[in-house]
Amino acid sequence: MLLLPRLHEVDRANVGRWGERLCYEHLQHSQPDSHVVWVNEHSESGLPYDITITVREGSGQHEMQDDSVVRDSVTYVEVKTSVALDKPFFEVSMRELEFAQRSGSAYHLYRVTGAGTAGLSVACLRNPVRCVSSGSGSIVLVLQRAQG
Repeated sequence: MLLLPRLHEVDRANVGRWGERLCYEHLQHSQPDSHVVWVNEHSESGLPYDITITVREGSGQHEMQDDSVVRDSVTYVEVKTSVALDKPFFEVSMRELEFAQRSGSAYHLYRVTGAGTAGLSVACLRNPVRCVSSGSGSIVLVLQRAQG
């Protein structure tokens, strides 16, 4: 059973970390044969992803004896979290977008809405760049007001 971390009113500023922790714990429980690493667990890494999932290809009961043909498969996970239940948009940095494009199907975007509420929802979008190019998703550009 997955125990959800509590999100108190004073912790609203940490909603992003809360969502990352939730996804990290979920992935650890749902993929016990994988090596799941929360790269921001101790501090923000600045990487264009929050979690890595490493699976040793060729592992399992039919594992090959020759290690030279066994490879690791890495999936990169970016988590976007909101307390709002009905907020369909979220920020994606240029670095995240470029990395997602290079990584293709190895890049997953987890969207957590209703963080800390009874309406909590988690969705996974695999290969978000393909989602945009196929028309099932879109990119929204928001212009920031000029400082001055």
